Amino acid sequence: MRKGVIVLILFFKFINTCFSQTLTENSFGVRIENGLIYIDSVFVNGVFSKNFVVDTGCELTVLDSDFADRLQLAKAKEKISVIDINGNSSIQRKIVINSLQTGNMPLSSIKGLVIDLSSVNQNIDGIIGANCFRDNIWLFDLPENKIHRILNVNANDYKYKIPFKLKNNVPYINLKIADVVLKNVIIDTGNANRISFDEKDTILLTGKSDSDFYYQSSAQSLFDSKKHVLKIKESFFNSVYLNNMRVDSCHAIFYGKTRAIGIPFFKESAFVMDFVNKILYTDGFHQKTESYFGCRFAINEHGKIIVSSIRENSLAQKKGVLLGDEIVKFNNIELNQLRKIVENGNIYAQLGDRIIVERKNMSEISIISEY
Repeated sequence: MRKGVIVLILFFKFINTCFSQTLTENSFGVRIENGLIYIDSVFVNGVFSKNFVVDTGCELTVLDSDFADRLQLAKAKEKISVIDINGNSSIQRKIVINSLQTGNMPLSSIKGLVIDLSSVNQNIDGIIGANCFRDNIWLFDLPENKIHRILNVNANDYKYKIPFKLKNNVPYINLKIADVVLKNVIIDTGNANRISFDEKDTILLTGKSDSDFYYQSSAQSLFDSKKHVLKIKESFFNSVYLNNMRVDSCHAIFYGKTRAIGIPFFKESAFVMDFVNKILYTDGFHQKTESYFGCRFAINEHGKIIVSSIRENSLAQKKGVLLGDEIVKFNNIELNQLRKIVENGNIYAQLGDRIIVERKNMSEISIISEY
């Protein structure tokens, strides 16, 4: 019985090359919501969903347990060790999906898993994993909200050719920061962070970042209802290198047990992932400048939303934000909804956000996070 390892991490304007690469009839529409790539139309054994995400960092296709209850699924004999991003593991039996269709791309006899994904995201029915992409060449045209299967690619059409290796279907590259080479970095379209590092990488990258700050968050395991308190480091790097391609102004977080580059790397540019020859083709990831305001929120013992951390020399500090400031308003989000978001550790201020804070013995202070 073979045992593999699956890592679940819930974690382009294209230059026209119609004459040098051939599109197939296999394509599907996508949209980016909450930092993830959702597929517009998926049929699993004939059952429709618009809540499947594309995750090249996930070895197998995964069905949420509630969605799977609506299907007739056969269990495979093979078992697999499933590891979530916090390093928690569990042995799961694979299932067989008879029919899976994304857009006009039909697949059959797909091996996958059934896991309760509600702890990761309430709006995910399943994950289209890397096993659905292997042995093919794919054009990810996210600015045009399309993913195409293509028959060939002309290497001369692209400025950068970044080799990757495959392990259990998942693509890995090397990444360099200053003089430190980090190996086994997942190309992860299911990761909402630009870069995420193993928490142990903090030691390797000490002194390499432009600025750092720390905060606490929480994450729930895929396999139980327990929430784990996490101490997360957030860093800003002047530049990183993927092979010979330099990417400037990068934001990274340190937590969990994996290294990955995620959606913010990809969403502004088209790129090709050649799973046959194991090469990523791109003209460069034309990203928007990092725009983090430099503060995070938490809920205090009285149930109030407060500023819990401020990055040194950040715009938040220059604008006069203080630790303990109570958040009266954040953009147009209702406080009850904001409280739920903060409880999940998923909010931080960015440039352009409107923040109203209140301090003891002072009136409300309105701060618009602009230069």
